[in-house]
Amino acid sequence: METVLVVDDEESLRESLRFMLEQQHYRVLLASDGPQCLQLVAQDPPHLILLDVMLPGLDGFEVCRQLRSRGFEGAVLLLTARGEEIDQVVGLELGADDYIVKPFRHRELLARVKAHLRRNQRSEVTLRAGTLQLFPDRREAFANGEKLDLTPKEYALLQFFLENRRRAQSRERILSAVWGYDFGGETRVVNVTIQRLREKIEADPASPTQLVTVRGVGYMWNV
Repeated sequence: METVLVVDDEESLRESLRFMLEQQHYRVLLASDGPQCLQLVAQDPPHLILLDVMLPGLDGFEVCRQLRSRGFEGAVLLLTARGEEIDQVVGLELGADDYIVKPFRHRELLARVKAHLRRNQRSEVTLRAGTLQLFPDRREAFANGEKLDLTPKEYALLQFFLENRRRAQSRERILSAVWGYDFGGETRVVNVTIQRLREKIEADPASPTQLVTVRGVGYMWNV
């Protein structure tokens, strides 16, 4: 049974999400603040965390940063009342896999939870492209023998491109395959994550030669 940790200071929302997730046969843990979240993760690591940004004291951004610095590899979905792009970018840069703007439909949130849990399932196939080597069973990537420091979503994006090399992919297709849902208004999350991935794998991120832009279409792995 997969475990989901819900972190929100609003009790009614915590209980609402608990009911919805338990109806789908997930095991659900609850936390009302950042320190409690970190303690629960240390004791009983979940597969996925629904993390409110506007927590009292230790906010969701800092909680996310600490989770990743402590080695948590599960999915982190930020719940935020903020719709500004800068907040979404900050969350992704700190290691979040996705963000969901409040108010949200429970059906949409559930679809994203299921999609991220599917994407985090491990496979045993080793992927190679040029100097890159991926080990999906360990969710690790290496370039020229050096391990890359990738967030879970950057890794999933890189794996998707290596599995579909030399085939142009639209932002919508990438969003559906890597994030697991089709929601056109959120395609900028693709742009942000691709730029961060380029900074880690390209010799010159401003002039990429591996993960290239295909004008009028989207992106393509060109090696």
